Amino acid sequence: MATPNDDVICETQTPSGAGAMTLVTSTGVILDVPRHIIITTGADERALTFTIVGTNRYGDAISESVAGPNATVGSGTKNFKSIVSVTISAAASGTIIVGTNDALEGPWIPLNRGSKQYAYSTDMSLTGNFTYAVQKTLDNVLAVGFLEDSAHVIADSGDHTDDQYHEGLNVPSAMRVKITSWVAGSLDWTIQTTH
Repeated sequence: MATPNDDVICETQTPSGAGAMTLVTSTGVILDVPRHIIITTGADERALTFTIVGTNRYGDAISESVAGPNATVGSGTKNFKSIVSVTISAAASGTIIVGTNDALEGPWIPLNRGSKQYAYSTDMSLTGNFTYAVQKTLDNVLAVGFLEDSAHVIADSGDHTDDQYHEGLNVPSAMRVKITSWVAGSLDWTIQTTH
């Protein structure tokens, strides 16, 4: 994961009306990994809505509406791999930039709930400086039309900043790692199910 860049999608601009903002490249922006988007404003833009359109890690079309912040940073919650447009609902009061956040959710890792497995364990090996959580779902992440950002998370381990070992009963259908704050480093994750 590359260092977050607050203007990698739209550099400084002050839109004079509703419509598309100017992207850094006219053909769209491809990000290093699927991640959340941030909008940084130089004035109070709480009356505005920003709509981000792009694709997720699988190439599926996704969009997200983000409320304008008050001379600060507004964050999205979806994982964009590419951005094809950013539009604004009305004229801006000040400067705006759009870029990437230090937060993301990794892909869902399906587990075999149909077998006789009844327990699982996960082993984490962390190197670096970041905060993460482990999330679980009972949704079928392999279903046709499933969009990872709309999954119902039934459990979240809470934030961790060092190696953690989790185990439990009742194997979920899938698990993923959520990065809530990243500076540098990597995480190796091993999941093992048992009978």
